[in-house]
Amino acid sequence: MTENRRFPDMGACAAAMSVAADSGMRCYCSVTENPFAPAYYLTLVPLVFVAAVWALSAATARGMAAVVVVVAASLLIPGPVVFRMYAAGIRIPNLLGGIAIGWPQAVLFGPTMFWADPRRGFVLPHQWAPLVTVAFWLVAALVFGALARRLQSPRWVLASAVGFVVAVAIAVRVVAPLFNWQLVMEFP
Repeated sequence: MTENRRFPDMGACAAAMSVAADSGMRCYCSVTENPFAPAYYLTLVPLVFVAAVWALSAATARGMAAVVVVVAASLLIPGPVVFRMYAAGIRIPNLLGGIAIGWPQAVLFGPTMFWADPRRGFVLPHQWAPLVTVAFWLVAALVFGALARRLQSPRWVLASAVGFVVAVAIAVRVVAPLFNWQLVMEFP
């Protein structure tokens, strides 16, 4: 049985999902959003923040910029590359396909964070979840920039930023259950 209903916001959709889950049905919600909104979240907000830090400390901003580049690249590159490979008929190992779909969800975790009790729905309001997640990464980038101030080589800064982003994404997944949250990742 298929039913397509529209809800005024993601909170109402989450409540309907909870009722469906209690009755033994499995359903999902999707949100139609402005396609340009992620560009604001992923480019304008970080650029303004990094520029403000650059005015105070170029060494700190260099580390911040490296983390922002790694986060943006991990969101923008894997999915489109893998989908184009699928479209071209190239066989992709399951592990690589899973990483390409799962890793962006692990990095941009806000929209996939639910309370462990399904009746409570999303941890963050859906319309603010991407921006809150970007703000989280900007604070993490500021911390990394402060810690990596003494690194001179751009290669070491970028390599350290990759390791930092991976460590923080894993830490979020490990720490979330302590707050009674769960990160739900969707795969095809």
